[in-house]
Amino acid sequence: MGTNKFLFLIILGLFCLGCTLSRQISLRPDAWPEDKALEAIKGKATRYRIAPWFGFKQAACSLTFDDGTRDQFVIAFPELERRGIKATFFLITVPMAQGYWQDSGTERLLFSWNQARELAAAGHEIGSHSKTHLDLSRRVEAAEKEIRGSIDTIRTQIPVQLQAGNVSAGIPPAGNQAAARLSTGSLQAGNSQTGSWLPGIPVVKKAAAAIPVTGEVSLCWPYWRSTAETRSLAGKHALAARGGQWRPEQYLTRKGGIPGFTPTDLFDVSSIAARNAGSDESWQALGEQVYALWGWFVINFHGIDDGLIPSKALGWQAIPLKRFQAALDYLVDKDFWLAPFGTVVRYIRERDAAELALVERAGNTLSLVLEDGLDDRVYNQPLSLEVWLPGDWQEVAVWQKGRVLLVDRQVQGTITFDALPDGSLITIRELRGANEGSALALLGQAGTN
Repeated sequence: MGTNKFLFLIILGLFCLGCTLSRQISLRPDAWPEDKALEAIKGKATRYRIAPWFGFKQAACSLTFDDGTRDQFVIAFPELERRGIKATFFLITVPMAQGYWQDSGTERLLFSWNQARELAAAGHEIGSHSKTHLDLSRRVEAAEKEIRGSIDTIRTQIPVQLQAGNVSAGIPPAGNQAAARLSTGSLQAGNSQTGSWLPGIPVVKKAAAAIPVTGEVSLCWPYWRSTAETRSLAGKHALAARGGQWRPEQYLTRKGGIPGFTPTDLFDVSSIAARNAGSDESWQALGEQVYALWGWFVINFHGIDDGLIPSKALGWQAIPLKRFQAALDYLVDKDFWLAPFGTVVRYIRERDAAELALVERAGNTLSLVLEDGLDDRVYNQPLSLEVWLPGDWQEVAVWQKGRVLLVDRQVQGTITFDALPDGSLITIRELRGANEGSALALLGQAGTN
């Protein structure tokens, strides 16, 4: 078999897979953002939606671990990896050097920076739990030093390429970062106020939103406590911050209640503690409520006990390993979008800011740009899209930045796929009548766009 023939079969297989694979979309209609229309050439319109949660999942869930005790690395990490779950580990950075922490008179062994780097390399998020675990609600004067110092240490210890959310996003030149904001209505094809960093492709870049764009490290408040002043300080250095409580009923009412599509305050996101003193039934009942409300279930673990690890290596209120395993299995079976805390924050901010612009419709090709106006060096989480196709289109291929995108669902004139909201060109092309030569040409164009 010739090289071109073999390559064509691979391409065709990818296209067919993209056109037949399906992810069940369970979101009720009133959970979707309002349909948006892109006014196209010759008066033809293209509609689209950005999914509330990645992958069209009904609800999101983030597993977070506080303090960096050794049991989290030795016991929790392998259990997460077996299930393909990525979590967030909030570290107290000063005691990390000595390998233990005095927790109100109880000595707790911590995992090392080398082990933290191993977690990061596996796709887990490393966040800040301050330098020394001071109650910053009572020591506001120390908040700047505690927050900034711990984040600076994490930046030093965890290489940027390993930090969650720092996968290369193809950032355009700085001169094209600022431009006219997209209108809230439809946009005429090619109506761009900027130049292009892709040859021949007009790119619309929204004005940056008034939220922090320099922080890429998440923060967890010591003792779950913060004030308006400390939250304001955190906004200068951190991506977002997590609070918490241990009473299930408080999770429903305090700090804005269950985090929804857009939490009340992303620098005091509520979480529920999974404690040995609590019951599986109580927090799983919360999980059911979060799922029914299309919300964000943030769970806070400290210790995991397998009955073999030394007690000094256990975190506060350690829960038995079997209960931890049951919790993970419940979350997987329930089909939450399971992602690190910072990943969900990125998705929320991008989703709330992004708009899709139709650059051009020419024959069997749509050229689109998805833009959120945020700093692509920090905000590079793909968004899940549903796009309506022209009425007579059937099978299609989608690509962005030289990469063929998997079409997750194509039915009733729409397709769903995941794309970066970084202003780079998204191409959708109808495949009807494609032969070997045209398929190879498509791949060549994908490689250059």
